[in-house]
Amino acid sequence: MRVRKILLKCIFTFLLIICFSFGNNGTFSKVYPFEPMKSNSEEKPVVIISQHTIIDIINENEIIVDEDINIKNINNTQILQIDYLLNQSFKNLQIQDEDGVLSYDPPDETGIIKIYFRSSINHNQSVLLRVTYNLDKELPKVEGKPSYYYFQILKYNYYFTQRHHITVRLPKNSFIHEFDDFSNSYFPSNATKDDSGNRFYITWEFRNLLPDTTNQIFIWFDEPFNTKSLLFWSIFSPFLGIALGSIFVIILMRRREKNKMIEIEKIFLTENQKILLKTIDEHEGKILQKEIMELTGFTKSKISRNLSPLEEKQLIIKEKWGREYRIFITETGKKVIR
Repeated sequence: MRVRKILLKCIFTFLLIICFSFGNNGTFSKVYPFEPMKSNSEEKPVVIISQHTIIDIINENEIIVDEDINIKNINNTQILQIDYLLNQSFKNLQIQDEDGVLSYDPPDETGIIKIYFRSSINHNQSVLLRVTYNLDKELPKVEGKPSYYYFQILKYNYYFTQRHHITVRLPKNSFIHEFDDFSNSYFPSNATKDDSGNRFYITWEFRNLLPDTTNQIFIWFDEPFNTKSLLFWSIFSPFLGIALGSIFVIILMRRREKNKMIEIEKIFLTENQKILLKTIDEHEGKILQKEIMELTGFTKSKISRNLSPLEEKQLIIKEKWGREYRIFITETGKKVIR
């Protein structure tokens, strides 16, 4: 009797599963790993598997955006087009797939661009798009001592997005602005920063973004270094060798200048670090830490915080002097600041 009850329960459960799994046409309905995405009461046809956005700030007037978007058709039918939303002023828009340039309609009054595929995209099929454009904007400059730039971009998630990487490249020889009140120089604050090369990279990673939501990115950065004098000498140093009349000297000087340029270009300083290094250099290359406080007006903690990276980059040497520290500038430090 007990075995019969168990058997009846199994049959009843199986019938319930069949009833829920079959649609009106007698086929199994699609089960999604997330809720159906709705916009204006219509299901959106795709999901973004991954999106990689690189924002390259060349200068205050030239900003290039390059996006790789991997989309997947989650409709039960084929699709021939998708909508792409650009909520920024732009120019020079180009859209491609792996085989070349795709056609698209200009944005409507809401900013939506309709992109047409080369051929129909079947259910569960993925396709990779590359979208490239220039932001039609000029970076605002925040006046101060020193002045610095402010960059903001809004990335609208029109579809459900599983993973979105956003990387911002700052202009060559520029650096993150340092606020005196310890405010963060970029938002959101959970970004990763790479300053190992000759440009700063800041990267954010977002996951499982709902449709019709927005990511806001804010960055404050200082002006690039003035490299005109270095460029002048790198160009005209060979002519100086020719004037001396020695081919060997020419080759030697060019090689030496090239190595020096490579070494110096790898070193980046914040404005506060430049002030400290210049102060030390102007006092015969040696000064007490207490004297730096009196000359710059910086607090003791601010000086310590900015001297540490100078010491790590071997631009200065700190020696114990009684209960104080005496700071010496190195030869590399002289080359960098001069």
